Amino acid sequence: MATILIYNINEPYIHQGGMERVTDSLIRMLQQLGHRVSVLCRYHNRMDAPYQCPCDIHYLPTDESSSSYYEQLLDTVRPDIVIDQEEGGIIGAHGFFRSRNQLRHKEQCYIAVQHSSAGAALRHYRHFKHKAIPNAVLSSLYNGPLLTLRQHLARQRKRRDYTLLNRNYDSIVTLSPSAVTDFLELCPHGDKLSVIANCTHYTPPATIPTKKKMVLYVGRMENRSKGVDKLIRIWARTEADFPDWELHLLGDGPDLEKNKAMAEELGLERCRFHGCCDPEPFYREAAIICLTSYYEGFGMVLLEGMQYGCIPVAFDSYPAVHDLISHMRNGLLVPAFDEKAYARSLASLMNREQLRRVLQQAAKQRAEQFSPERTGQLWQQLISQLLRHRTA
Repeated sequence: MATILIYNINEPYIHQGGMERVTDSLIRMLQQLGHRVSVLCRYHNRMDAPYQCPCDIHYLPTDESSSSYYEQLLDTVRPDIVIDQEEGGIIGAHGFFRSRNQLRHKEQCYIAVQHSSAGAALRHYRHFKHKAIPNAVLSSLYNGPLLTLRQHLARQRKRRDYTLLNRNYDSIVTLSPSAVTDFLELCPHGDKLSVIANCTHYTPPATIPTKKKMVLYVGRMENRSKGVDKLIRIWARTEADFPDWELHLLGDGPDLEKNKAMAEELGLERCRFHGCCDPEPFYREAAIICLTSYYEGFGMVLLEGMQYGCIPVAFDSYPAVHDLISHMRNGLLVPAFDEKAYARSLASLMNREQLRRVLQQAAKQRAEQFSPERTGQLWQQLISQLLRHRTA
């Protein structure tokens, strides 16, 4: 049994978002394995809702005293293992320590978890950073050489971040084998990588619930990374042909009001925004779950929906999506950012009830491969290995 401290910048209130559900599930899973767990956060949940944490919870001060508070917390908790859910949020270019050497306590084993896909983000950088500029000269300048330079600088920053991660942490957990490849492209000497998929929060039903004619999006309302504006335009291509279907969008974020205005401007009548709420009732009812992201580390909401028989439809925009979706076997993959092709794929599912029934069963079966039991075994193996090395 180990004493484990988990760092997540936000309080892991499960209705706040996928990252928070993942962290809450990790806490509970490690406790079930017999470990003593504490969690450290910087912010309370933005929903201003009571969160019943399953373990001791601590909050970093929001001023420059984070590092001294953290050292004092180590004195109190005495963890064997520290799990950093923020991918260098404790130590590194964006952490409250630049280097492991700055820590007074050096006996802990540090694990960094990568929840993003730097490789996919860099590959699609020009897509989601492109700006529509009316002036032709300025547009050519910004979307040409300036964007090329910014992409190069972004790649250099990510090389620096990964180098610091590999130097300062004892282990780096990625969510997919494809993330290992991405990491090594940016940090060829990386030698601390493990693959452990996220564990799910929900206990799936034994059988697929009765489905409504509902298309679902769950995630942050941020167009630059999640491409929610694309999904709204895709729905605008299909809504009129399917008067008994609805699109439901869950989540909040910087582009929520902008996306509401877009839906109204496009005259969409069955496009419902629900804000930040518990997605579980929607997973039960939705027939299809959509993802239109430019990049993801894993796409947890797809897995959550698949547990309930939601058919996933996603852009083929990041490698780990293939861990979840086999095209036309348990869901649909669409060429990256082709909105017309996505609309056709969506329409083909909405038109074919028998195909939906087949894909629903296959989606649920694929989700079962990512059981908490399997995830727990992998975490237990990693923790045991680190503790053995520490005492060797």
